[in-house]
Amino acid sequence: MNKQNAMNKLCIITYGRTGSTVAIRVGQENFIRTQSPHEQQRRIFAVGEIFRPDYCNNGYDMFGENGILREHSKSIQPPTNSLETYLEQFLGIAEYYNSNVFICKIVIHDQSFLDNLNQYISIMKNFKFVFLTRNLFDVNRSHKKAEVAKQWSDVDTTNISVKLKLQELYDLSNWTNDCLSVCSKIVNKLLIIDYKELFYNNKINVEAYNRMLNYSFNNNIKYIMHNDVTEIPGKQDRSIIDFNSVY
Repeated sequence: MNKQNAMNKLCIITYGRTGSTVAIRVGQENFIRTQSPHEQQRRIFAVGEIFRPDYCNNGYDMFGENGILREHSKSIQPPTNSLETYLEQFLGIAEYYNSNVFICKIVIHDQSFLDNLNQYISIMKNFKFVFLTRNLFDVNRSHKKAEVAKQWSDVDTTNISVKLKLQELYDLSNWTNDCLSVCSKIVNKLLIIDYKELFYNNKINVEAYNRMLNYSFNNNIKYIMHNDVTEIPGKQDRSIIDFNSVY
């Protein structure tokens, strides 16, 4: 049997600021921990937005200090001709590391991407898909705080104060519903999961994370162990929603 067929393949679809980066980093932390040749734990190979236009030019996975693909950055070719061939490069690398599960993510940034979503989904053979969502207040607030900090990850925004607009929340609600509606039509058996199911009080819900990885693969494998991770990788905004800041 082809190893890629045996390897579980999962894609997280989301619309931004929902914690997908954290979900990917949990998988990458697992990969770092399972480098020991005596390690029996199941290996996760997680990459970020591989279909983002600038991924091959400045994606953290390939060019970041701890990027999971740093050793392969010069060999990965951008998707100039075939998206399917492009995707096969990442699956091949995951196979090279004897990975048990491959994870990537798709972030729907705008209407144009949503309109063309099916071109990506259609090439992802034997993938299972998870739609990651999050409380609208948290998404909107996270976006605004990141704009103020001028940094989209690895920054503590707890002390940054922002005001939320009801119209923005209304628009975000419509956008979320549009994304979910399109995904549900083109993806068979879409699993919908909320951020707080996976992460709560800056801790990882180990059982929920493993359920997500085992989704529809008829497995009950403990990819992540209780003693593996206690804190979410990266700094998270732990502040409470102030409804007086909504206008």
